Amino acid sequence: MNDLERLVNYYAAGRLFLPRPRYLCFNATLRCDGHCGHCGIWKEKPTGVELGASDLGRVLAGALFQKVETAWITGGEPTLRDDLGELAAAMASSLSALCTLGLATNGLDPDRVIARVKAMRGALDPARHGLFAHLSLDGTGAIHDQVRGRPGAFAAVAETLSRLVKLRDDNPAARIEIGLNCVIQPGNVAGLDDLFAFARGRGLPLMFNVVLVTDQIYRNQSMGAALAFSDDDRRRVIAFLDRIAPESPAPFRYQYGIIKEVLRGGTRPRRCLTLFTTININADGSLFPCPAASDLFPKNVLKEDVEKLWSGGEARDMRRRIAREFCPTCMLSCSLGDSMPAGEWVRGGWE
Repeated sequence: MNDLERLVNYYAAGRLFLPRPRYLCFNATLRCDGHCGHCGIWKEKPTGVELGASDLGRVLAGALFQKVETAWITGGEPTLRDDLGELAAAMASSLSALCTLGLATNGLDPDRVIARVKAMRGALDPARHGLFAHLSLDGTGAIHDQVRGRPGAFAAVAETLSRLVKLRDDNPAARIEIGLNCVIQPGNVAGLDDLFAFARGRGLPLMFNVVLVTDQIYRNQSMGAALAFSDDDRRRVIAFLDRIAPESPAPFRYQYGIIKEVLRGGTRPRRCLTLFTTININADGSLFPCPAASDLFPKNVLKEDVEKLWSGGEARDMRRRIAREFCPTCMLSCSLGDSMPAGEWVRGGWE
């Protein structure tokens, strides 16, 4: 998508027209081998229903998905599935505009992650597709172990990261990119500077998000008291984001401005395009509008016409409700590349 399309979508999507999605997020499983204190997915009993590669490919071959440029395989912990290569192949063959396929992983099992990345890479055409491996890292040393509820979690992620970097460097034609994501929460506020230095020293992009307390997809409302920021926490996070902003890419700086505004008690100053440019599908084929509102639209792509699900009256009403009830205080970075106004374009916000 070029910059003009992004600008048109930002101001007109959902107002004058409904674009076809440019991003796809497939939550391949809700199983997880982490025990994170900011997420309750791992506590839930798995349903055992997980969309296979053939069914996924059949759904994605529809016209609605033919402008999807970036797709993500997430979870739960997606590497718990042993058919990620088949899922990647289904996406590559069905999504005619696909440029980048991403994998979001906790990195807790280095052998498994490397095997899955190799399988995914083998299913893609390097001439057409890049592969992005995104690792969760919420602190260095004991901080990450505590946040993830797993002794040795940091050492495991560090090993996974080291092996991914070697795989990338040994195979430049494979077009493997690596990035990190941190969920800011009370338990890691004190270690944010060390984590930023860790990523910077390895030349890796690191995106900071703020924990979302909700009984939607993250199922963590019962942990709300432990995840509540004190006034001092808020001040420290804002000061940290101010410090790293000059060294961060323009889209990150824009997102950090949104986070700071909400932490100060305000509302999100700009609209989010997730509802209009991203389609999210759960492991069982159910749709969810966004992470903040995963249960508000109980529809399934295997049982209903996905074109109607995307553009029908129920979807329109759902988007309006989410924009009214959830968006104002949301600090997530979903669809960040599209959710920036003209002023950010002038400042090079889509670099």
